[in-house]
Amino acid sequence: MKRGKKIAVAREKVDKTVLYALEDAVKLLKEVKFSKFNETVEVHVKIVHKSFQNIRGAVTLLAGTGKEKKVLVICKGDKQKEATAAGADHVGAEDVIDKIKGGWIDFDAVVATPDMMKEVGKLGPVLGRKGLMPKPATGTVTDDVAGIVKELKGGRIEYKCDKTGVVHVSVGKPISTRRSSQRTSRPSSTRSCATSRRMRKATISSRCISARPWAPESKSTTRGLNDNG
Repeated sequence: MKRGKKIAVAREKVDKTVLYALEDAVKLLKEVKFSKFNETVEVHVKIVHKSFQNIRGAVTLLAGTGKEKKVLVICKGDKQKEATAAGADHVGAEDVIDKIKGGWIDFDAVVATPDMMKEVGKLGPVLGRKGLMPKPATGTVTDDVAGIVKELKGGRIEYKCDKTGVVHVSVGKPISTRRSSQRTSRPSSTRSCATSRRMRKATISSRCISARPWAPESKSTTRGLNDNG
């Protein structure tokens, strides 16, 4: 397949025989960027584990994902005030459940308190297909609605292996005007974290540029993705 000049030039800058440290891979990703829009950066990790289903969980990225996430919280009473104060975009109980049954899906994440799960469970055919169903394992079924809303708005993402043993996640933008005041990252509600011992291969890429392999053993992080530098 014939490629355009810009992508051909970008590919020439990438040495496919080199296993890059993550900081170098991120730096190279910014250097070869040629698209006019700010494309999404993805990480793909090949996992070696006897049970791929156990590799799943959630993590809060150092500088967010580079895009805003609309969060819906389904709860009652004082929990609604807590969710609103924490920055939830939509808050409600039976009223929002009825709206979702009617086809409303103007949100990117759903949080529910345990007492609402009997009703929320009826939304499985709608939320389940879109991967939005709240789950205790990922921390989205909780009474601490303020805490989980802040995590979701601050760059929390979920990950899991697919059937072939590969984890695919979007982790940010090559260039972003947003700067995060939070400079730490922590796993949250993980069933099993994929450590470097379970990683066979890891690559980082943008939607427009082919992947760059990086060393899973590297102690570096995705800190630089949403920085201007």
